[in-house]
Amino acid sequence: MGLTDEYWRYCSDFASTPTTSALDRIGARLSEEVLARILFLIQGGHYSGKKEKHEVGQLALTCRYWATKCQPPIFEEIWLSSGKDVDQLLSLMASPLSRVAGYIKWLGLFQDEPPDAPWLHLVPLRLVPKLSRLDTARPVDLFLSTTAAIRSIHNTLPRSYPSFSSHFSILYLENAHFNSFADLLHVVDEISLPKEASMQSSDMACNF
Repeated sequence: MGLTDEYWRYCSDFASTPTTSALDRIGARLSEEVLARILFLIQGGHYSGKKEKHEVGQLALTCRYWATKCQPPIFEEIWLSSGKDVDQLLSLMASPLSRVAGYIKWLGLFQDEPPDAPWLHLVPLRLVPKLSRLDTARPVDLFLSTTAAIRSIHNTLPRSYPSFSSHFSILYLENAHFNSFADLLHVVDEISLPKEASMQSSDMACNF
């Protein structure tokens, strides 16, 4: 077990109920250089799962300096699956002291079957304009899982938004059904313009 593993395990034991004694023991056991190296490795990590982000979030509570280093990788990739998720993220960004908007580089949108209330359109309309550091090559990926026949990705919106798909880099379809070849071409055309993008599928069925 390396120092990084030992440190993560040690912090996990105390992060839920941090005490001065616990923090003092961290400083006593590890030198400043080792702590700096561990922080560098944490900062450069890839954290996509909730459990991983939660653990790094606990480390961010160590002190203000650690918070400035640990928070960016926590918010670098954000998954959204409902309008509630969008509202919560916007609320988190609304604080004058919040730096979350400057940390986000990628958005993953996941929709499983038609939602009770349309929400995907809220991302380009309300969220994307506030994100200055989105990856220009791959800013937003859209994941749709539906057993209903698909003719347009705009079917999930309250009305058509011409610029809706302009931010998408990948459209991933799961359990998708197309009633005609024209419907398939229509969806491909929507995701391909106005810039290069790609479409991936799993368990796709074509009834033609």
